[in-house]
Amino acid sequence: MGIDGHPVLATQTHLIAADYSGVDAALATIPADLSLYTAESAAAVTTARDAVDRTLTADQQTQVDDMAAAIEAAVDALENLANYDAVDTAVAKANVLDRSRYTEETLAKLDAAVAAVVRGYGETRQDEVDAMAAAIEAALAALEEVPASGTQSGGSLAATGDPTVLLAPATALAGGTVLLARRKVA
Repeated sequence: MGIDGHPVLATQTHLIAADYSGVDAALATIPADLSLYTAESAAAVTTARDAVDRTLTADQQTQVDDMAAAIEAAVDALENLANYDAVDTAVAKANVLDRSRYTEETLAKLDAAVAAVVRGYGETRQDEVDAMAAAIEAALAALEEVPASGTQSGGSLAATGDPTVLLAPATALAGGTVLLARRKVA
C-alpha cells in the first residue's frame, strides 16, 4: 500500500510509507517525568522527540532510522538532577532564624551564601551542590549575636527586665546593716 492508500509497486519507494517501528520503540523509552533530569538533557530528549517527521517514505528510511537513533542517544544522555536536600535544609534554617538577634554583617554573609545557590545541576556536579550547602551552614555557624542593649561599663548588672535581679544586692545590704546594728548594741 502506498502512503495515500493506493496500491503501488515495491520499486516505488517514494510512495511507500517508511517503517517507524524503531522510532516508536525509541519514543517508548522516554521517561514520563523529565523534570527529574537536568534541563539541558531533558531539552535534548524533547527536541529529538519533536523532530520526528511521520510523513517520510521508504526511500527516506535512513532519515527515519536517524530520528530513532537521536531519541535513543538523548534518552541515554539524560542526567539525573543532583541531590539538593542538604541545601534545602540549610536554606530552611536560614529562613526561620530570628534575624533581629544577629549582626547585619554576618546576616549579609548568610544572605550571600543563600543567594549563591544555583538550582538544576546534574549529579555530576554534586560536589558543587554540597559546597553550596556547606557555605550556608558555615554562614549560619558564623552568625554573631547583636550585643545586649542595656549593658553598661563599670561592672553593673545588665538590664534583664527581671526585678528579682535587684533582690540579691538589696538583701546583702540589709544583712550588712543588721550586722552593723548588732555590733553597736553589743
